Amino acid sequence: MHIVFLCDDTTKTADANLGICCNLAKEFQSKGHQVTILGNCEQKSAPLEEQQDGIFFRRFYYPINRITHQILQHYGQCHSILHLAADLLCHPITACVDVMRAATGYNPIDRKYTQLLNQVHKAHPVDIAIASSGSFYTIHALAKSQVPCFKIGYMMDPYWKNHTTGGHRAKQEEVFAWKGLDKMVIPKLLERDYQDPAFDECRSKLVASEFPGIQKPADVLCPVKFDPQKINLLFAGNFYESIRSPEYLLNLVEVLPDYVCLSILGGIYGCFPEEVEQKIRQLSEQGRVRLLGCVPAAQAQAAMCHADYLVNLGNAIDNQLPSKIFTYFSTGKPVIHIQKIADCPCVPYMRKYGNAVVLQETEPVAQSTQNLLEFMHTDKPTMEFCQVEGKFPECTVPYVADLMLEGVE
Repeated sequence: MHIVFLCDDTTKTADANLGICCNLAKEFQSKGHQVTILGNCEQKSAPLEEQQDGIFFRRFYYPINRITHQILQHYGQCHSILHLAADLLCHPITACVDVMRAATGYNPIDRKYTQLLNQVHKAHPVDIAIASSGSFYTIHALAKSQVPCFKIGYMMDPYWKNHTTGGHRAKQEEVFAWKGLDKMVIPKLLERDYQDPAFDECRSKLVASEFPGIQKPADVLCPVKFDPQKINLLFAGNFYESIRSPEYLLNLVEVLPDYVCLSILGGIYGCFPEEVEQKIRQLSEQGRVRLLGCVPAAQAQAAMCHADYLVNLGNAIDNQLPSKIFTYFSTGKPVIHIQKIADCPCVPYMRKYGNAVVLQETEPVAQSTQNLLEFMHTDKPTMEFCQVEGKFPECTVPYVADLMLEGVE
């Protein structure tokens, strides 16, 4: 069969959702299927066609996304309406697209995806199309497409019940997509969101799945040099102003012994309090915190394998589970999880993994420090991959790939 994925920007090698789709694509390919991955790209230097490990990539250049992200990031840093207006005036086409989308819900990128899918289908008929979110427009575009194939939506993040995109229009868009698709695969965590009566007619299409993140780490060069004289903590991911602040983690690092060092692979997005930014600068100058930027997913996992402890921050919302925790588990390394809310969805997985400590953000830093040091002073050998795989068989790539194609005619 010819299986086509519709993804967001397919040049962002550090993107977790893209990584999941690429892993599923390789699994389908190993079963004898031809796989094509379609997506946009925000940089003109990216090739519009290429082949990687037998998988074909087709792209279209769409700079509006990059400009919109830059404008929103700038606004997030300054929260100034005047700066926002000035940025939009400097990019009138992007401003018109953003305003049109906000006012009507129409996004021109939908048409770009449907056109590209049609082109691929004419060259080699598509049997199955899988649209993944991240960005919901890939799923919306597939639902609109007239290509005669089996259509699967893959919801990796919430949309209509999202803390930023959610609302009445988002619900309408999602109901429309469900009606136009043959199957919708969602994280088990989101099942409760679809008990809403609006989804009564199409709930039979729902397939609940775990993230396929349990995968043996690739043998690639570690991009990070860790000091063997220190206890090295690693956080891989991004900090966000609204849902994932580093403040409590920084307070913890500040009072830990100076032989503990935190390395951060990722970015910091939003407008954090001045004391947070000041603490980052201070701890960086002391060599207690290292900001290393973003690296491709395989290199990030190589760094995880060389760190002593992996750090995970719970979100401030209860319907979004970071798929990264399964990448953490795949290394077998001990995990430090900081729980922000009472019903944190990560905690049951941490308990099941076993080689983890859960610190409560509601606890005084001194108490969490004591709990963490007790955890560190107990021998924590790295778990073998087969042990991890045995704990989470439903989170492996082959399991989810089979679940996704089950019932496809």
